[in-house]
Amino acid sequence: MKHQKTIRSFMPDISSEEGFTIIEVIVSAAIVAILSGLAVQAYVIYREDSYHAIAKQMMGNTRTSVEAGKVDSESFAGVLQFTASTPGPATDGDSETIAPGLTLPADFTIQVIHNPNCAIVGCVEDYIVTRHCKADQRVIYTRTYQLGSSTLFNSAAGGVC
Repeated sequence: MKHQKTIRSFMPDISSEEGFTIIEVIVSAAIVAILSGLAVQAYVIYREDSYHAIAKQMMGNTRTSVEAGKVDSESFAGVLQFTASTPGPATDGDSETIAPGLTLPADFTIQVIHNPNCAIVGCVEDYIVTRHCKADQRVIYTRTYQLGSSTLFNSAAGGVC
């Protein structure tokens, strides 16, 4: 009976070392935390860029709409100034459309100042600010009499929504 097996021979060896040490677990958790932080930062940047792209697009739409309104109705005899922040068509207090074809998305503000009486070199004819309320950036467009126009992207943080 030399080769007789005992019950102990069928049980796993409890004294052998298996599993992870606490240091290995801590290092793994630190690596996961660093990668998660990088992913969150990339998402925040992506989201801000998309909001800013919407503001740029709305700047172009607003400029086109204001120009169409100037040509279409000549209703801008005086200084046009409005701030819109309600989703839908840009309207004045009487629910009359101010800027034809302009529809504001949600969480968005727009400020337009148009001065058709500007006849001095350097006088600001058009001033338009678009801002997505969930972003910290504004897009500012300025056109001056006989000096051309300029558009500033990512230029001014903050503003009221």
